[in-house]
Amino acid sequence: MGKRAKIVLADDNPSSLGILVEALREESEILIAPGGKEALQLILSSSPPPDLILLDIDMPEMNGYEVCKALKSESKTCDIPVLFLTGMSNEDYETPCLKLGAVDYIRKPFNLETAVARIKTHLKIKQQIDSLRELLSHRTRELELSEEEYTRLFFRKDMP
Repeated sequence: MGKRAKIVLADDNPSSLGILVEALREESEILIAPGGKEALQLILSSSPPPDLILLDIDMPEMNGYEVCKALKSESKTCDIPVLFLTGMSNEDYETPCLKLGAVDYIRKPFNLETAVARIKTHLKIKQQIDSLRELLSHRTRELELSEEEYTRLFFRKDMP
């Protein structure tokens, strides 16, 4: 994956996710927030922003839905993939998460290998999107410089 990914894990019971943290620790920097409000503050103040966010739905002060909605409304965070990792196994909870902009929904208790594979897949997609954005930005700048050069040459003042 290249650089170490930064993942924010927001759960009011992070000890229950110790296995997942341990499985991702070598390849990723894991930041833990004990609740939704703390998660939002951590994410918004993080520089560079996280590469991926894992949210529980049921958290104190601010639930996962509210955190996701706030993140998707901010230009700095709207493109960060959000995965819900929650004990809410009823399908009535999954659809609202996806409608809010989450990229995936992992039910607890989870199969560790499957959860890690899904997380790594979303990190890889994020990395590819970031690379494409960087390439597009670079190509756009090259085009702007070419246009400036063309304009400078075509509209030279010493032309008859």
